[in-house]
Amino acid sequence: MSWLVGTAIVIGGVSTVGFAQNAGQSGKTDDPYKAYYAGPAPADTQALQGGPLARPMPAQVQRDMGYQSPPITPAPAPQTSGGWMPSSAAPPQVSGSASASSSSGTSYTGGGSYIPPAKPSSPYSGQAATGGTYSGQTTYGGYPAGVTTQPAPASNYGGPNYGRQTNGAQNYNSGPQYAGQNSGPMQAPPPIRSQPRWWNRLGFGNVQVKTDGHLKMGLAGVSRDETTSELTADGMVRTEVSAITQSGIEYGVKLKLRGQRDRYRRGFGGSTMVFGTNGCQPGIPGCATVTLAGTPRAARGHTSQLYTFGQNEQKEHTLALEAANLFVRTPYGDFTAGRDDGAAALFSSQAPSLMPLARVSNRRTDYSGLDMTKTVNDASGFAEKVTYTSPRLLGDTIGVGVQIGLSYAPSTEACGVDYCVRGNDSNNPNAPLSPQLDDAVEAGMALSRNFNNGLSVEGTANYARAKDTSGISEFDDLQSWGLGLTASYGQFAFGTSYLSSNNGWAADGDYRAADVGLTWKPSNWGVTTGFGYAEDDLTGVTGRSALLGVSYDFDRYTIGTGVQYTDRDVPVSTGFVVSQETQDATSVFIEGAVKF
Repeated sequence: MSWLVGTAIVIGGVSTVGFAQNAGQSGKTDDPYKAYYAGPAPADTQALQGGPLARPMPAQVQRDMGYQSPPITPAPAPQTSGGWMPSSAAPPQVSGSASASSSSGTSYTGGGSYIPPAKPSSPYSGQAATGGTYSGQTTYGGYPAGVTTQPAPASNYGGPNYGRQTNGAQNYNSGPQYAGQNSGPMQAPPPIRSQPRWWNRLGFGNVQVKTDGHLKMGLAGVSRDETTSELTADGMVRTEVSAITQSGIEYGVKLKLRGQRDRYRRGFGGSTMVFGTNGCQPGIPGCATVTLAGTPRAARGHTSQLYTFGQNEQKEHTLALEAANLFVRTPYGDFTAGRDDGAAALFSSQAPSLMPLARVSNRRTDYSGLDMTKTVNDASGFAEKVTYTSPRLLGDTIGVGVQIGLSYAPSTEACGVDYCVRGNDSNNPNAPLSPQLDDAVEAGMALSRNFNNGLSVEGTANYARAKDTSGISEFDDLQSWGLGLTASYGQFAFGTSYLSSNNGWAADGDYRAADVGLTWKPSNWGVTTGFGYAEDDLTGVTGRSALLGVSYDFDRYTIGTGVQYTDRDVPVSTGFVVSQETQDATSVFIEGAVKF
């Protein structure tokens, strides 16, 4: 009986709407079923038998109008994968006398067996959604009471809640509303994301290992007082193991191993007593001298590392761990703790070179054994320290990129390939003495600008200061600073740099060095030329260097050949008289390098 009451209510409402809509369009105002006609109004009720209908007709209306068989309705259109029908599709046919209206605006006529659409692929698309919601008394799932097909059981999904609207349609309480003939297929809500574990938050699921390095070798014929052949080699392997957190912060550990074969070096500088040259006796005016316990000893500046008397510290083969640190890289800058270069060295420039090894300053290896030009402000070398370098800043605001760096090293002692600073050997009278520097503070800054015409310019400035703890009166706190300028335009690159240091010497003992260089690289071929100059007031040594070379790059390899001239004037004592002696060498070389 309950479904009869619901049907009567629907019939009454639909009839009233149809009557009101057609009252002003036809003289047949007494026909309450005109809303169901398709086409012109028929002459009588009998003419409606089997005719087309504008919309499905409730069973009670069919009986009132004398129908004996179901009216003709358009063929059903294919359903979508989600169980919903497109707007142009008609509903599937149902036989019998039951009648109901769907929430999508489509009516289902008759009773008996209802064939629901195919099961949706999404677990969130139940029969209640695909079959529509019937007006009148229904069970869960939208099936009319009395229909033989059982409704789909209610399922408690872990997704959005479903609830009824006042018009009988289903809706997603936490998503878009689906109702009406134009409704699309139901969308499954995104899966619930589980909380990441702590090791994933720390980036352990995204660990990266990066390794690079190089091997460079050079063979030269060197002309001094006699002609000799020199074989040099320099190798480096660097490895980083890092993890990237979910917030984009990278942290890890870095190691760098350097090895070298160069029989005239142990770090930069060294003794001037080479190739048969006499030294400058400590205690004689004009020779670099400090007094320790009343005994004159040879003095060596911190930056130049030159000394004019004493045992030679040259070492043909050197192997050193020049980087071992922890680092953190963030959008706000990079932080490093451990063995690494200081901020003053990181923000130092030098003359460019396309050659694998040969340079006019800051050389990796030295064919002549006379090199003394250095413009890199390595006040603390690769000694243990903490360092901060900022990202490039203000480029979009002022048109010039700005980057700064700061570092602090408790001690400057470290001995490797290019930098070797050790404690004083007070008990060896032939060993030179140098300032013992602690608490090294370094700062650097770089300004860069790229112009629309292809010109790129960068300027650098750096400063370092360290405290002397040797207790020797002739030494003082270190102060050093440097400037640099590099520019590139098309196939050309230019660079020049300058370094000034008091050498950690209390009196007049400054070290000054400068270089300038130009490269031209129209293709794989390239040409390098440059000049370097240095003078050390503490030891009285002055040096010069010039280079001309040609190089060729292919894949990861570089080969080059050229000529380099190096000379320096050194003090020599004879008795109590000090004079200058020139040491010079010309090197013709061929070099090769591979990067990996």
